[in-house]
Amino acid sequence: MLRSSLSSLLLGAGILGLVVPVLPAQALQVVVGGVTYDVTAEETTYDADPTRFALIGSGGVMPWWGDSGLAALFAEEVGDQLGPLFPVPGLDEFGPLFAFARVSDPFIGESVDGWSQLIAPPANSQILYQAFPDETLRYAFATRVVVPPNTAAVPGPLPILGVSVCFGYARRLRRRQRQVMGDR
Repeated sequence: MLRSSLSSLLLGAGILGLVVPVLPAQALQVVVGGVTYDVTAEETTYDADPTRFALIGSGGVMPWWGDSGLAALFAEEVGDQLGPLFPVPGLDEFGPLFAFARVSDPFIGESVDGWSQLIAPPANSQILYQAFPDETLRYAFATRVVVPPNTAAVPGPLPILGVSVCFGYARRLRRRQRQVMGDR
């Protein structure tokens, strides 16, 4: 009996050890404009999946797409919490890129414009970065979090049962007390 329990425990631990490293990292939750978002950063290129570089309503995962000011606001809120834009020592002063537009420039050609927050001290400025569509960078992505409305707590049956037990016990005590007082 003990041997089968031990082998089951070891098997479960082994399976858990294989599954846990595969689970994705938890997203960072930020509130921008009164809306809560799960923000993540991922090393990728624009060319790898251009459909992700769009508004959430259009099938993308960038609520700031098309709005430079909103992209800058998201970059400021996230700051250094999702790692650097370039995971290379010496180039890791800025956070992930909050891309907001794909533009054609007559001098550099096609580029993806985005804001990145300075994460090295003093961490109070941003840079407008123009990435090539095939350049691998840490891009930020976000999904909207649906927050359920605050509702008043409805008491469950347990408190009601507890009150009824106390009430019944108090009645029994009073009855005994009357009997003892009546016997005197």
